[in-house]
Amino acid sequence: MLAACFFPPYMVHCKGKEALPVEQFFDFLLAMPLFAGLARDELARLLHCCGARIETLEDTSLIWWENHPQDVTYLTIVLEGQMRIFQEDWRGNRIMLGTMTKGLFFNDAVFYHIRERMPFICEIPSGSTFLVLDNAKLLRPCAKSCPFHWEFQRNMLIALLEQQAGMFMKIEYLSQRTTRAKIMALFSFIAAMERSRAFTLPMSRQELADELSVDRTGISKELSLMQKEGLIRYRRNRIELLD
Repeated sequence: MLAACFFPPYMVHCKGKEALPVEQFFDFLLAMPLFAGLARDELARLLHCCGARIETLEDTSLIWWENHPQDVTYLTIVLEGQMRIFQEDWRGNRIMLGTMTKGLFFNDAVFYHIRERMPFICEIPSGSTFLVLDNAKLLRPCAKSCPFHWEFQRNMLIALLEQQAGMFMKIEYLSQRTTRAKIMALFSFIAAMERSRAFTLPMSRQELADELSVDRTGISKELSLMQKEGLIRYRRNRIELLD
């Protein structure tokens, strides 16, 4: 079942489960670079100050950012599941912009000024759980000006710069001229991140096609040819780069 919802409040029109206590995820959050340097009590105070809430979806949902209000933006952290952000042309062809998996975050303020010129959609699988924070409260600390709030802002800036570096990497493999070159550039990037020639591809064949902006049939054909030529070895989502 696919439910439709509009942003924001973040998933107010989506059918969700009863909210989980934020404290349940403290250990996971404190291990994230986004909250580096914060003590447990400081994290609790920061989340309270920013109106943090947990959202869990029962049904797979879509969000259209072109309907985004002009005065509200959110920082969303993936606790379980994922969110896939893409554009879709009038024929229904998808151009994948990114996949946010567990431990990653998405700040929709990044897309605030371009949402009308470049409308995009977010698909969220059922069972996905998120921590949602109000950007206005994050970026404008309370009257107490707590040091840990400034520490969090510093961490967020660093994380956003790292995400930007990831986008540059995506531009690199999308700019390749052939399907094979795109596949090899992406596989080489994943292998470098995993520090291993063998890795599990974190996406389905259709998602891989969307990621590279090519036809799924072309992806399957090229993977088979690359295996026959001794460039790679693969079985389902397990990939190994060969000499």
